[in-house]
Amino acid sequence: MLVLYILFLILAPIISLLIQLAVSRSREYLADATAVVLTRYPQGLIGALEKISNYPVPTANYSTAMNHFYIIEPKQNFGEMVESWFSTHPPVADRIAKLRQMA
Repeated sequence: MLVLYILFLILAPIISLLIQLAVSRSREYLADATAVVLTRYPQGLIGALEKISNYPVPTANYSTAMNHFYIIEPKQNFGEMVESWFSTHPPVADRIAKLRQMA
């Protein structure tokens, strides 16, 4: 029983972080959909996301603690699959694909 308790103490913060980040990513998709409904112009948002994704990554004075303030997460440190679990924003290509489905 003690081993399960220790295991739970170790895994609970990681699982809660993954759930928090998943909610953040789903809110990004919802924000995109709401922007399309409000503006009725999905091509404008698609163009904006493409321009933002091509902007150079800020390297000076950058902290990963500030990722939630960016529209697109600037630094990507892990492999693609692991990064999708630990990112606050969904990949831009996925966001653009979903917006194109709405158009």
